[in-house]
Amino acid sequence: MTRAGLLLLACLAAGCPRPAAEPPAAARIASVTIDSDATLWALGEDVRGQVVAVSALVDDARYSPIVDTWPASIPRVSGSSETLIALRPTVAFVAEWSDPNGRALLERSDIDVVVLSGFGGFDDYRARVRTIAERAGAPERGRALVAEFDEALDQVTSSAGAGLSVVSYASGNVAAADTTFADEAAAAGLTNLPSTKGMKGHVQVGIEQLVAWAPDVLVVPCEDDCAKTERDFATKPGIAATPAAQHDRIIAIEPALLFATGPRMLDVTAALVRRLREADP
Repeated sequence: MTRAGLLLLACLAAGCPRPAAEPPAAARIASVTIDSDATLWALGEDVRGQVVAVSALVDDARYSPIVDTWPASIPRVSGSSETLIALRPTVAFVAEWSDPNGRALLERSDIDVVVLSGFGGFDDYRARVRTIAERAGAPERGRALVAEFDEALDQVTSSAGAGLSVVSYASGNVAAADTTFADEAAAAGLTNLPSTKGMKGHVQVGIEQLVAWAPDVLVVPCEDDCAKTERDFATKPGIAATPAAQHDRIIAIEPALLFATGPRMLDVTAALVRRLREADP
């Protein structure tokens, strides 16, 4: 036996302390969804320091609630770009609807691809936060974010819409059960009409059916002047006869807010409650 071997045996016999294991290397995180962009930022500085890329749409005000939040030095990438792979992330967060070919490309590059699914409401958001926080090495902060969300939900929950039906209508689609809007409306005390018809998800509905439902409240997206959008929509054929139009309950909300999947969902509830209190009885 070599001298080194003899020394090792002697050390073990004498109870020498074993060398400490090296801490695991920090993850290199790529985010390819606006939802994970926002959650990773909210998880704090330690997590932000691990992020090597955020989604290409993070600064697009039409879709993102966190425009100009991430520093310009952080690359903006798509899920199938060679630029993303060149950044050598160890973990990539993508959405369930992401391009399968792009996802396969990431996996072939030995990147741990985390598919974020379930964008149907408050419970789905809570689950996504926990998943992202776990993979980013910040589970306690993730639990804290969920607690903060629940506390904010308690503050905006209201009975202002009690007894009133509502439809969210955008580009010919209504938001039925298992959508973020269904939970937002319920928190404002409203009854989501498409949900009561047994519909789930986002469903194509003609304007004739919308009029026939005669909703008490109508929610629509607005690009620029929301007040003008409300006035214009109220004059559409058939819409003018609905209780929503007659009682000033057509509510226009910016798309980045109306279609948010993170904590700003509660801003939609707050907007609904505020407008319901302002509208005619």
